[in-house]
Amino acid sequence: MKSNNKTLLKWLMGLLAFLMLASLLAYLYWFKAIEFERPYLLDSKHGHTAELRQYAQARNFYLGASTETVQELLSPQFTKTFNSSTPTNLLKLGKLVQLPGLNQSPQTLRYDFTAADTWLESAQQNGIRVRGHTLVWGRLSDDYHSPNLQVWLDSFPSAEQKKHQLTALMKTHIEKVLNHYRGKIEQWDVVNEPLELLGDGALDKNVFTRYIGENYIAEALRHAHTIDPSVKLYINEQLHNYSGGKAQAFMALVKSLIAQGVPLHGVGLQHHMLFHLESPESTRQYLHSLQELGLESEITELDARLRLFKSSKDPYQAQGDYYGQIVKACLELRSCKGVTFWGLNDKNSWHDEAGFMFPKPNEPYLYDASNVAKPGIKAIYDVLVSTRKVVDGDNLDK
Repeated sequence: MKSNNKTLLKWLMGLLAFLMLASLLAYLYWFKAIEFERPYLLDSKHGHTAELRQYAQARNFYLGASTETVQELLSPQFTKTFNSSTPTNLLKLGKLVQLPGLNQSPQTLRYDFTAADTWLESAQQNGIRVRGHTLVWGRLSDDYHSPNLQVWLDSFPSAEQKKHQLTALMKTHIEKVLNHYRGKIEQWDVVNEPLELLGDGALDKNVFTRYIGENYIAEALRHAHTIDPSVKLYINEQLHNYSGGKAQAFMALVKSLIAQGVPLHGVGLQHHMLFHLESPESTRQYLHSLQELGLESEITELDARLRLFKSSKDPYQAQGDYYGQIVKACLELRSCKGVTFWGLNDKNSWHDEAGFMFPKPNEPYLYDASNVAKPGIKAIYDVLVSTRKVVDGDNLDK
């Protein structure tokens, strides 16, 4: 019996080793870096259409890119192409505030708006619309510790105290930021990513959900509206597709907020395409569903990894055509106000920083790492000059 057990154990260990080796080889095969030819480098048609900004403005449409520095914001690539920008991190809690000490109330928060103000002034001076991003984002604390609110909350002994202090911090922060940028930023992502990143759409179990409860979303929106009724209030979410459980749960959340009379003016769809390409038509249908609820919308953080187009004869052209169709899906709806890429050029792709999660090539933006215009520029140009921006009163039923 013992001999049989040893034989079985050896067999199982051998099988496990084989499966591990097979998995490693599969990973190396499917996820190894790929290099594509760059025919766009020989094609001059992208450069002379780089001034997309004037065509977007003529159609009352926001074409944007996120930036983090004044240098990016004022670069020729940005100023010719975009009329809107979202600061990648500058307006987030961790960049603006120094947490109160242990056992201290939110009234002791110390703010430093210097970097954000410099960036904003440059945007204003150059006629660039700014999206405010973001006032409340639980994952910023839990995953990125920017700042780690849990450490501060742990200094309060009871659950009731934690709830009271975190609610006060949330409202104090909303009040401080909205008052500081009153009349300068007209649209804010009040709550970012309220749902779990993966799964079928459960509320994210972040620090705000844990201590305030799911009502923190409605509380944040109501308080923001009380502080500045002129600001358009958005919630912003990443949906990997527009038909699955998470997309349905997000739509249910939006409908619930409306039914409660919560001030909500728009929805931001991030549209990071990481492992799957959601079709432009399904994107348009979801945007149209939001419109039927009386809401504005924007594509707020667009990028589609080049690797997703590897089966195309020219992946760069296929990526560009995809971007053109996403812009078209938004442009055809009166409620969809704009499309913002989550970066200016491929040199600063956040996907590359994530390492093995996103094997290269990622190259997700309209300019390559050398700031050469890619086919997406021409594709969006073609859409802007051929697609009429729908305005109020137009028939949207197609």
